[in-house]
Amino acid sequence: MKLSKLIPFNFLLFLAFFYPSFAELQVEVIKQSEWDTGFCADVKVKNPTGERVEWNVKFNGEGKINNLWNANYTQDPNTLEVSASGVDWNKYVEPYGEVSFGYCADKVQTGSTNGSGVSQTGDLTVIQETTSDWGTGFCKNVKVINNSSYDVQWSVKFQTEGVIYDLWNANYTQDPNTLEVSASGVDWNKVVRANSQVEFGYCANRTSNSNNNSSNDNNSSNDSNSSDNQ
Repeated sequence: MKLSKLIPFNFLLFLAFFYPSFAELQVEVIKQSEWDTGFCADVKVKNPTGERVEWNVKFNGEGKINNLWNANYTQDPNTLEVSASGVDWNKYVEPYGEVSFGYCADKVQTGSTNGSGVSQTGDLTVIQETTSDWGTGFCKNVKVINNSSYDVQWSVKFQTEGVIYDLWNANYTQDPNTLEVSASGVDWNKVVRANSQVEFGYCANRTSNSNNNSSNDNNSSNDSNSSDNQ
């Protein structure tokens, strides 16, 4: 009975001894070269423990990897987080030792801009073009233009004069008070390529405030004319 109780305990001791936690591994990313649109870096995986470890690490790549050597990897296209592990000949890092690999990546910057009609902030230009207007409402096409030499994960803000009831090819929210719109790309167009553009569109109903302002302007004009006639 005592022996059967000792076996699981000894087995756990065996696992704890030969499989130290991956959390104990240290990752250091050192950029070796950098230019306007990208960079290359060396990555060192250090084992501060006294045990041999089959390594698997995660780190932020700070760009979209286009080449990686001496490791296997996957990269999250949204967060740019990289998961890397060793190849056959370097998958173990020895006690108090280190292994290294390298990669090159394209810079991906997150841009935002504010605009109504035509505007520009940083490397992004936003152009709104009216495609139809029927008095109480309208539809517009919106172009987000990347004037830079690198890819941008875009997010824009712009003012409109109505409450949006339909918007396509983008995700959006709208402030019900100011009518300001915040828009960003969907999965297939969330990155606008260097010196290129993405487009989306929307339709909106003009608000009563817009109509009231127009009515007030007319009343003011009539009052002024009446006063002049007197």
